[in-house]
Amino acid sequence: MSTSPNPASKLNLKIWQGQDYVLSLEDEADDTTVWTGGTLRGNIKKAPDTSGAALLSFTGAITGTRTGTVTLTDVQTLTLPVDAQTNCEFNSTCYVYEIEIVYANTKVQPLLYGRIDLFPKVELT
Repeated sequence: MSTSPNPASKLNLKIWQGQDYVLSLEDEADDTTVWTGGTLRGNIKKAPDTSGAALLSFTGAITGTRTGTVTLTDVQTLTLPVDAQTNCEFNSTCYVYEIEIVYANTKVQPLLYGRIDLFPKVELT
């Protein structure tokens, strides 16, 4: 697979365990990049240099020429473990993620990356 020279943008996210999360993507750059015909994919890992399988792999939908949406369901976010010893901020667990477009010609275009602060699900009784 070839990787596009376009750099990905950095965006840190806050996600609550057990809740849906929707991320709308839009390329606002004034260029000729067209997302149509590509597929959005991404993954979440403990650290950028973590080898092996991702904690969560996901896909998204291309919704326009340069727009797309990624949705993580409540079931998906609930499967991400909260590690009490790896606190990011306010008892959250730190993860990293990346999202990219894969085109039919196997070209890969990095879109977005960053840190995820995963906050534990709170049970109200």
